[in-house]
Amino acid sequence: MSNPTISVIIPAYNAEQSLERCANSVLSQSFTDFELIVVDDGSTDATASVADAVAAKDNRVRVVHKANGGVSSARNVGLDAASGTYVTFVDSDDAILAGCLVSMMQAMQRYHADLCIVGYRSRISRLQKTINHCIENEYAIDTSSMPDKCWMNAICELESKSYLFQCWGKLYRRQCLDGLRFNERISYGEDTVFVFDLLQRHPKIIALPGPLYEYEETQTGLASRFRLDKPSDLLWQHGHRLKIYRFDELTRHNQDDLCRRLANDVLWAIDAVRKAPHSVSSLQKIEYISRLTESPYRRYYLYGLKHAAVSRLVKILYVLNIDLLWSIYIR
Repeated sequence: MSNPTISVIIPAYNAEQSLERCANSVLSQSFTDFELIVVDDGSTDATASVADAVAAKDNRVRVVHKANGGVSSARNVGLDAASGTYVTFVDSDDAILAGCLVSMMQAMQRYHADLCIVGYRSRISRLQKTINHCIENEYAIDTSSMPDKCWMNAICELESKSYLFQCWGKLYRRQCLDGLRFNERISYGEDTVFVFDLLQRHPKIIALPGPLYEYEETQTGLASRFRLDKPSDLLWQHGHRLKIYRFDELTRHNQDDLCRRLANDVLWAIDAVRKAPHSVSSLQKIEYISRLTESPYRRYYLYGLKHAAVSRLVKILYVLNIDLLWSIYIR
């Protein structure tokens, strides 16, 4: 049997409630020349059984069972197992919408692209609401032939539309991923780092309008959660994003937009300190804040501070950056 055109990778951990729906969204696609690789990342619920049951009904499905290692590890195992010319990722609590695979495949062939990016729909079940994140028109970027200033600004505009932060909602030419894997040492922004590592290889990109991926937005997003290791993960991610751009060659609009997003990341992470468990000491909280306020990227955060989506108090504290004031704030 010849290799499939597309390898679809679903990393799954304790996803017994959502995995079947996710897998069915792939299996019901009009484009059928694909393999579906479900990686059970050491789940402690019935995920393994659900995955095996899905595979028993469709010979395009393969299940890999592994010890728990985190989502990056699961995605890497899926990449190692993939045999398709192209690769795409779907998170186990999400779904791809009708026509997703064929639309991405046709766009890749039409533009001889290495990466296709599609818009997505956030589904907020608790509010019975959806929000579309899409560009208005098809958007081709040839980073190998465009002048640096042009493609950097084009990439920054895609970032402003939230097209670059996730590894899902994208179709990758697998050859372009040779030697590229997810960093298993970080657990916040690991997919953003992966995407920006790929961008440094100057792929030919086509971005499509209209939502073709559905993202399930949980009640407590990663941006608002507290973890002691979050500063190092966040700064690692910011470093990868900034490495793509020569800041002075971005348009003023893109400079403003980029710095606002970076400032939001940092200030939301600081605000999350107040949600830290009681087991986290005041000293640990201050050290956590210091890593974010004394970052090598502080100038970008200060630049974007004015329009950041946080309280005026947090903005003032960030500018002053006095330990005593932070100590009062976190009480």
